[in-house]
Amino acid sequence: IKEGNSEVAQLEMLEEAKALMWVAKHDHIVNFQGVSMQENKIYVLLEFCSFGSIDRFLRTHEENFRAKMECGSYKEVVKWCFQVANAMEFMVENNIIHVRIIKS
Repeated sequence: IKEGNSEVAQLEMLEEAKALMWVAKHDHIVNFQGVSMQENKIYVLLEFCSFGSIDRFLRTHEENFRAKMECGSYKEVVKWCFQVANAMEFMVENNIIHVRIIKS
């Protein structure tokens, strides 16, 4: 669940929700589930990802990926890369631009 507290964040989230409503579901993309507005807050409901965001997953499993590559165990890594490429192709075909700002 994404939560918008400030007025600017709420407007951005409403725009995101409007755009997501028209995007077809895809197996390798976090899918939109709905939007809820309560009091002065907006919540965008997204599909649950048990491993979290893709950037956090990559950082957490970096050594695992390196070990697989060094051992010549490419099958899982290639399958995963194909899924990411498939999702990116879908986004390009549907004119979807995703920007994520990571604050340190």
